[in-house]
Amino acid sequence: MNNIEIKISKTSRIRFSISFFIFALLWMSGLEIVAAVLLPQHLTNLMGATAATALFGILNAVTAAASLIANLMFGNFSDRTRSVFGRRTPWIVGGGVVGGISLLLMGVLNNSWAIGISYCICMFGLNTMIAPVIATLSDRIPNDMRGTMSAFMSAGTTVGASLGTLIGARFISIQIPGFITAGVLMGVAGIFTVIVWPKEKSSKDMPPVKKGFGDILASFRPPVKGARDFWLAFVGRSLLLFSYYMILNYQLYILENYIGQGKEAAAATISVMSVITMIVGLIGSIGSGAISDWIGRRKLPVIVASILLAVGYFLPWIMKSASSMMLFVRFCRSWLRCLRRSRSGAKRRCSAV
Repeated sequence: MNNIEIKISKTSRIRFSISFFIFALLWMSGLEIVAAVLLPQHLTNLMGATAATALFGILNAVTAAASLIANLMFGNFSDRTRSVFGRRTPWIVGGGVVGGISLLLMGVLNNSWAIGISYCICMFGLNTMIAPVIATLSDRIPNDMRGTMSAFMSAGTTVGASLGTLIGARFISIQIPGFITAGVLMGVAGIFTVIVWPKEKSSKDMPPVKKGFGDILASFRPPVKGARDFWLAFVGRSLLLFSYYMILNYQLYILENYIGQGKEAAAATISVMSVITMIVGLIGSIGSGAISDWIGRRKLPVIVASILLAVGYFLPWIMKSASSMMLFVRFCRSWLRCLRRSRSGAKRRCSAV
């Protein structure tokens, strides 16, 4: 952790706040246009519903592994970068361009292997951006403002996910313009960020890092000694996200193949779901932390939220209707935010998870 006291002006705080919010908004919007709507439909058009569903699951698993590797790898690379533009800036700009181009290409490729490779490249490009941006929180943001900046990023992610799904639904019948829009949004995310926030100082004269490739490999090793809290948080967060995205990532297939809606009707339902998600997500982000602070307890909100999330997961299965999916996002998104915020108020020894 950076123990050096950092001081920035009021103007710089505003610029950082705007850039963190817009950064998350742009890349998440671009990704969700494709991942939540256009890619599942593109695969269905290419190979039929059954094969597309299986392939989509494989792609999600492979790209998750690619994201994990890329995040750790490019975070280390940016720590070691010496350039006139600084340590983080080249990776943020370059990652956005690579991610945007590969995201766009997924819409014009008609081979499943080529689509999978392009998707993995997109995840590498995306995490080439994200890792240095996260590192900037400790590099350039005062300790008492890091929570605020993280909140701006969280809000940008929430709005971006909903906005991207909404935009993707509008392009479900004319997909190429949608893929282009997604690529442009992700491509400009890094460029916008480094333009808006205060210019990073040159790292050209920074002393070279003595540790080599072995140190990079060591960063992939999870903590073992005294890491009980880390593993509890890691397992809990993994199960939470795993369960939620099992339904959310397959929302188009659930609406089309399980509930029985056509392509246009499913797109209309997803549009409504995205608006609901954005509203309740923002309300949950703001209100849940205050509730947890008011009652002075962290574990109780987590337990209650987990139980209610499980109830929300059952709704599409039991009701089997478009309205059940709307209830799912309304029910689950608010309690998901509550669970995350309640956890964030606890001891932060697990903040790396």
